[in-house]
Amino acid sequence: MLTINRLVAKSIATLPPGLHADGGNLYLRIRAGGSRQWVMLYHSDGRQSELGLGGAGPGGLTLAKARERAEAVCDQLRTGIDPLRAKTERNEVKAAVPCFRVMMDEYIARATPS
Repeated sequence: MLTINRLVAKSIATLPPGLHADGGNLYLRIRAGGSRQWVMLYHSDGRQSELGLGGAGPGGLTLAKARERAEAVCDQLRTGIDPLRAKTERNEVKAAVPCFRVMMDEYIARATPS
Protein backbone atom coordinates (compact mmCIF):
# COMPACT_ATOMS: atom_id res chain seq x y z
CA MET A 1 0.00 0.00 0.00
CA LEU A 2 1.26 3.48 -0.94
CA THR A 3 1.75 5.74 2.07
CA ILE A 4 1.36 9.45 1.44
CA ASN A 5 1.56 12.49 3.71
CA ARG A 6 4.29 10.99 5.89
CA LEU A 7 5.80 14.33 6.88
CA VAL A 8 4.32 16.62 9.51
CA ALA A 9 4.77 20.39 9.13
CA LYS A 10 5.98 20.83 12.74
CA SER A 11 8.72 18.21 12.38
CA ILE A 12 10.19 19.50 9.12
CA ALA A 13 12.36 22.08 10.89
CA THR A 14 14.13 19.39 12.93
CA LEU A 15 14.86 16.84 10.19
CA PRO A 16 18.53 15.98 9.58
CA PRO A 17 20.25 16.36 6.18
CA GLY A 18 19.10 13.84 3.59
CA LEU A 19 16.19 13.02 1.32
CA HIS A 20 12.92 12.69 3.25
CA ALA A 21 9.86 11.13 1.58
CA ASP A 22 6.38 12.52 2.05
CA GLY A 23 4.92 9.91 -0.29
CA GLY A 24 3.53 10.20 -3.78
CA ASN A 25 7.06 10.92 -5.11
CA LEU A 26 7.33 14.18 -3.10
CA TYR A 27 10.58 14.59 -1.18
CA LEU A 28 12.20 17.20 1.01
CA ARG A 29 15.93 17.45 0.30
CA ILE A 30 17.95 18.89 3.15
CA ARG A 31 21.58 19.61 2.38
CA ALA A 32 24.41 19.58 4.92
CA GLY A 33 24.56 23.39 4.81
CA GLY A 34 20.92 23.56 5.87
CA SER A 35 19.25 24.51 2.57
CA ARG A 36 15.92 22.81 1.98
CA GLN A 37 14.12 22.10 -1.28
CA TRP A 38 10.96 20.26 -2.29
CA VAL A 39 11.54 17.87 -5.20
CA MET A 40 9.52 15.36 -7.20
CA LEU A 41 11.17 12.16 -8.39
CA TYR A 42 9.43 10.41 -11.26
CA HIS A 43 10.07 8.12 -14.22
CA SER A 44 9.54 9.24 -17.80
CA ASP A 45 10.81 7.66 -21.01
CA GLY A 46 12.50 4.92 -19.01
CA ARG A 47 14.64 7.25 -16.91
CA GLN A 48 14.33 8.83 -13.50
CA SER A 49 13.97 12.60 -13.39
CA GLU A 50 13.97 15.11 -10.59
CA LEU A 51 11.89 18.28 -10.71
CA GLY A 52 12.49 21.06 -8.19
CA LEU A 53 9.25 22.48 -6.81
CA GLY A 54 10.72 25.27 -4.68
CA GLY A 55 12.56 26.05 -1.50
CA ALA A 56 11.30 24.91 1.87
CA GLY A 57 13.08 27.36 4.11
CA PRO A 58 11.70 30.55 5.62
CA GLY A 59 9.58 32.27 3.01
CA GLY A 60 9.56 29.12 0.88
CA LEU A 61 6.85 26.58 0.16
CA THR A 62 4.86 25.16 3.03
CA LEU A 63 4.23 21.44 3.19
CA ALA A 64 0.64 21.99 2.04
CA LYS A 65 1.73 24.09 -0.96
CA ALA A 66 4.41 21.55 -1.89
CA ARG A 67 1.75 18.82 -1.86
CA GLU A 68 -0.44 20.94 -4.17
CA ARG A 69 2.41 21.41 -6.63
CA ALA A 70 3.24 17.71 -6.45
CA GLU A 71 -0.37 16.85 -7.30
CA ALA A 72 -0.22 19.19 -10.30
CA VAL A 73 2.92 17.37 -11.49
CA CYS A 74 1.17 14.02 -11.04
CA ASP A 75 -1.74 15.31 -13.14
CA GLN A 76 0.70 16.18 -15.92
CA LEU A 77 2.28 12.74 -15.74
CA ARG A 78 -1.15 11.05 -15.90
CA THR A 79 -1.89 12.91 -19.14
CA GLY A 80 1.46 11.89 -20.66
CA ILE A 81 3.25 15.22 -20.20
CA ASP A 82 6.82 15.15 -18.91
CA PRO A 83 6.79 18.14 -16.49
CA LEU A 84 10.53 18.75 -16.72
CA ARG A 85 10.42 18.83 -20.52
CA ALA A 86 7.37 21.13 -20.41
CA LYS A 87 9.20 23.48 -18.01
CA THR A 88 12.25 23.56 -20.31
CA GLU A 89 10.06 24.34 -23.32
CA ARG A 90 8.32 27.19 -21.44
CA ASN A 91 11.71 28.68 -20.53
CA GLU A 92 12.84 28.46 -24.17
CA VAL A 93 9.72 30.34 -25.27
CA LYS A 94 10.37 33.05 -22.67
CA ALA A 95 13.97 33.40 -23.88
CA ALA A 96 12.75 33.83 -27.48
CA VAL A 97 10.73 36.94 -26.56
CA PRO A 98 12.94 40.03 -26.96
CA CYS A 99 13.31 42.44 -24.07
CA PHE A 100 11.75 45.91 -24.16
CA ARG A 101 15.01 47.67 -25.02
CA VAL A 102 15.61 45.50 -28.09
CA MET A 103 12.05 46.01 -29.29
CA MET A 104 12.28 49.78 -28.71
CA ASP A 105 15.59 50.06 -30.59
CA GLU A 106 14.09 48.17 -33.54
CA TYR A 107 11.00 50.39 -33.51
CA ILE A 108 13.06 53.58 -33.43
CA ALA A 109 15.24 52.32 -36.28
CA ARG A 110 12.13 51.61 -38.40
CA ALA A 111 10.32 54.83 -37.47
CA THR A 112 13.24 57.20 -37.96
CA PRO A 113 13.32 58.60 -41.51
CA SER A 114 16.56 57.86 -43.38
